[in-house]
Amino acid sequence: MNIVTPAEMEEIDRETITGHGLCSLVLMENAARSSIPYLPDGRVGVLVGPGNNGGDGLVLARALAEQGRPVEILLLSEKLSLDGEANLQLAKAWGIPYRYFLEGDDEKKALQFLYGKELVIDALFGTGLGRELAGRWKRLVELVNDSPASVMSVDIPSGVNGTDGQIMGVAVRANLTVTFGCLKRGHLLMPGREYCGQMRLTQPGFHPEALRRFEQVQLMNRERARTILPKIWPTMHKGDNGRLLMLTGSARYPGAGILSTLGALNGGTGLLTHCWPAELNQTLLQWAPEAMPIPRSQEIEWDGFNAVVMGSGLGADAEQLCPKVLRHCPLPTVVDADALALIGERGENLRQNLVLTPHPGELGRLMERPVKELEKNRIESAIEAARRWNCVVCFKGAPTVTASPSGKVYINGSGNPVLAQGGTGDVLAGVIGAYLAYGLPPLQAAACGAFIHGLAADLAL
Repeated sequence: MNIVTPAEMEEIDRETITGHGLCSLVLMENAARSSIPYLPDGRVGVLVGPGNNGGDGLVLARALAEQGRPVEILLLSEKLSLDGEANLQLAKAWGIPYRYFLEGDDEKKALQFLYGKELVIDALFGTGLGRELAGRWKRLVELVNDSPASVMSVDIPSGVNGTDGQIMGVAVRANLTVTFGCLKRGHLLMPGREYCGQMRLTQPGFHPEALRRFEQVQLMNRERARTILPKIWPTMHKGDNGRLLMLTGSARYPGAGILSTLGALNGGTGLLTHCWPAELNQTLLQWAPEAMPIPRSQEIEWDGFNAVVMGSGLGADAEQLCPKVLRHCPLPTVVDADALALIGERGENLRQNLVLTPHPGELGRLMERPVKELEKNRIESAIEAARRWNCVVCFKGAPTVTASPSGKVYINGSGNPVLAQGGTGDVLAGVIGAYLAYGLPPLQAAACGAFIHGLAADLAL
């Protein structure tokens, strides 16, 4: 599932219309009508802005009137887009009641309109908004948010920036958002994600060639994960599921080592060897009897494994162990927690089969950037880090963004605040390691690992 910016969506729209001959009015009609199956019953009020988002709202009003639904229109501008004006004339011809709420009007007009409505359709701005909401626009959004009605936003809640998910002064808090063609970045990035409610994506007729031009950023969801994750065969044995080496945990932080091991085992790794302090072997075997402990003094033969996980809970041991792995180990490797600090020290000469798994604080230290700046630009930050260190970066958070040096990105579509506790990152490192050991490429292993990790949290609720 493609995820695009508003500018990219405009290109898709334009190419479909000018390059492939689909009339803009037909596209608008298809888009709006595709929303109908998701709308709840009840009296409907449609808020209509000046652009094509308002045009979508006018088509929706007419489609609802066709079904005999009670519907009324509130126009916030006397000047509409060409397609919007055409649909306003059709709405008038259908006898749909309408009123205006213009600059200088008393807010009582808006309150009277909202009174008794059970569903409010937000067709004010969508992704076309380029400024903060102010004046009557801001006040109307506040009134909508305070009303008891359910709210459905067309394309994206008005006031949410479609590119970065930031709130432009104030934004509609929707119960449902129906968008068209592709998800927008603002649907998935915080805080915009919190304003969208339930998300529905419909296909109103954008040309496949236009859609294929923007496939660099994808959503990792159940459907995509199913196409990537290892298949289970009746004749499989433990050797088929990979051999994973864990370099995690320490006398000070044994729990991190245990959690990463449990993550890997539950991720399906076939054979797991844990290289950690010998005095902790009994603790390991109590929690994970299938794990095979070896002492850290032992020389490691890399050709006996398919992948490595290192860093979780290593503490001071990281300075001794991790440089050896970075220098001598040729295997796909998850670099987590304490091992990440050594990445900055080594500069930018890393091998491509590494997966770095920083949380915002760790990435901020590595890139010497404020965390707020990284959080505001999650996708760009992950891509920049991946290119800087020439390997996959799994930037943990809400949402987790996994990027490769080529600019290919997966945004995670699972997870919730249940994951906001110590140790969940250690589990994630183990899950990713299991998928690397099985043979998945680093980008897919990290993105699928993040999805399954988040899905477990979703199922726990």
